[in-house]
Amino acid sequence: MIVGFDLDDTLIKERDFINVVYTNTAKKVAELHPVADGDWRYYYDILQKATPLTMEPYEALAKAVNDPEITPELLYQNYLFPTITDLALEPGARELIQRLTDEGHIVVLITDGPSSIQIPKLRATGLDRLVPMDRIYISGDHDNQHKLTMEPWRWAESLDSTTERYYVGNNPVKDFYLANKRGWTTIQYIGNNSRNMHPDTTDNPEYAAQYKSDSFYKMFR
Repeated sequence: MIVGFDLDDTLIKERDFINVVYTNTAKKVAELHPVADGDWRYYYDILQKATPLTMEPYEALAKAVNDPEITPELLYQNYLFPTITDLALEPGARELIQRLTDEGHIVVLITDGPSSIQIPKLRATGLDRLVPMDRIYISGDHDNQHKLTMEPWRWAESLDSTTERYYVGNNPVKDFYLANKRGWTTIQYIGNNSRNMHPDTTDNPEYAAQYKSDSFYKMFR
């Protein structure tokens, strides 16, 4: 059996990732440019008010700091991703992956995005030690062949001849459509959905998961 997992808003909450990044970035900037009361949250609030998952937060912060050596690009590249340390998996996710592995099943991660963003998430959560890196598909490492292309599904299917394949995700815009078409059983994780950054509903049944679950503890029992 092959069991694939999405990363963002499935195994972790994207909002938690952003909070960790903003907190670490604000603290580092505050060390270089202390504010009057010494509170790094001044810089955090600037980041928080801007549109997430864009360059806007770092442009706003660079403008507020007003230091020619601290550019939006520097904030994005040097302050953010090397500093991620404390990022939690969703409750039960670690235990489920470990149990499936112990039972001899093939566990894979299929996630979209650049590796410069996704790999620090894997390291911060310990997923890189839970799932071998050669069983982790990051679209940025494959010419951006994302989940709405055949490449990640063919890659996963090549790992074993079994036809018993499952994919656990959250975002119906891209997580389930091709998995459904290729005969995978799809499961939408809906735990803590109110905290999601990405859409979790669809009116198109072809894009919907076949099953839903609100807990990793309940899956594959």
